[in-house]
Amino acid sequence: MSDILGYALSSFLLEGAWIAIEITALAMIVGLFLGLVLALMRLSRFKLLSGVAWGYIWLMRGTPLLLQLVFIFDALPRLGIRFGPLTTAVIGFGLNEAAFAAEFIRGGILAVNRNQTIAAASLGMGPMLTLRRIILPQAMRAILPQISNATISMLKGTSLASVIFVNELTFRAQQIMTEEEWDSVVAVHLKGFFNETPRAAPSAAGGRRTCERNRRRAAPAGQEGVPFRCRSARWPGDRSDRHLVPAFLPKRRT
Repeated sequence: MSDILGYALSSFLLEGAWIAIEITALAMIVGLFLGLVLALMRLSRFKLLSGVAWGYIWLMRGTPLLLQLVFIFDALPRLGIRFGPLTTAVIGFGLNEAAFAAEFIRGGILAVNRNQTIAAASLGMGPMLTLRRIILPQAMRAILPQISNATISMLKGTSLASVIFVNELTFRAQQIMTEEEWDSVVAVHLKGFFNETPRAAPSAAGGRRTCERNRRRAAPAGQEGVPFRCRSARWPGDRSDRHLVPAFLPKRRT
């Protein structure tokens, strides 16, 4: 249990978690601001503004976030537009979130009774003042739950930033896993190396003494005095005498 807590509370991973929170906060600010602009464009009476906003929302919601991040990180530099990994993550998540925020902001605005707008106009309030003081405060009841859900989803989705080398929580966890796997591989290879390394070979005299001792133990009955020679039972390439074994010579015919 202590090992798990030490791993989870390590400063290395906590720094990565803080970077993930920074990406989430900055991207949500960008996404909500652009989402409000897109929502107002969608509600506009001008078909051009409404069509542009619809096309952007359709494109960003219809393509994977990972593809958008890789495009900003790899494709834009070919056009002379370069961003760092952290900036790329904030821009990518913000632009993607703007498409989703635009829809739930537009839904919240449409949920407000239109009579509120008519009453504000009768009091001489302009469109922007009506939006700021009348419409948005009432629409926040429908928008706030969606913002909280989007924030949680984005915080979990920041793991995708590791693909573009952002040093956040997932990227650091992968580094730890890679180091542990490498250490285990090295340990296995070293263990195998030392297990397969032959021990120091005994001297030739020691090998012959072993052969003599084995001869006395293995000599057939009645052949204790039969001449013998020591033959090698070693593996190819082993030049030591530790594998000398007795080989009894056959009796010469008279």
